[in-house]
Amino acid sequence: MNKLIAIILLSIPFQAIGQPTISFTFDDGVTADYPGYPFEVWNSMLLDKLDSA
Repeated sequence: MNKLIAIILLSIPFQAIGQPTISFTFDDGVTADYPGYPFEVWNSMLLDKLDSA
């Protein structure tokens, strides 16, 4: 029985035991103005939203 438990525990990936992680990726190839906002304003709004999260 102990051998079975050891095999089960060793088969669980170590990442599943650790803290969960989250990743963000942004791939917006458009550097032109977003409709209604100049690029700089839109970029600032995105960064402000991320800061407040």
